[in-house]
Amino acid sequence: MEKATRNRLLLRWTLRNVAAAVVGLAVFTAVVNTNRSYHWLWFSFTKTNLDDIKTDRRLSLEERLGHRLGIDYDFVQTVKGMTPENAVVFYPSLDDFMATPTHGEKMAFRGTMADKVAAIRVLYPRRVVTAEELGITQYADKITHVAIVNGLHRDMVSYPSDTMPLIDVLPVNAEDYVPY
Repeated sequence: MEKATRNRLLLRWTLRNVAAAVVGLAVFTAVVNTNRSYHWLWFSFTKTNLDDIKTDRRLSLEERLGHRLGIDYDFVQTVKGMTPENAVVFYPSLDDFMATPTHGEKMAFRGTMADKVAAIRVLYPRRVVTAEELGITQYADKITHVAIVNGLHRDMVSYPSDTMPLIDVLPVNAEDYVPY
């Protein structure tokens, strides 16, 4: 093979790889900038995660995430602990997490776990249904539990509950309700 042919092939290979890298970078940037979860993951979580790992070597992954994500992660862990693995959970939206309750003090949620994808990662194998999916997905009619945040969505249960806590996980059916 001639030297000129090899140089052309090498140049063509290099240009293809550079073009693929530019397209990949553009797609990555667009995804990170348009998706809240990926934006948070890239710009907040990854920048300080290594420092946290070095500092908190003795802590488990669950403890590190709880420390890092605060009350948002604690809420999702509460939902996980109060529902069976086959549950279909109605999950609150970002607006619900940030809402001011009608009674009591506003909770210190930051909204880091308000995204459905973030919630599913912790709650799996439970199914998660959001307000946008009501009447659309096959699980919208099979909701077994309602995650209550800032006292919202109590109207989704078929019975009156004894208390009005700001955070709760209630079964939809009265026969499954066990008061505290």
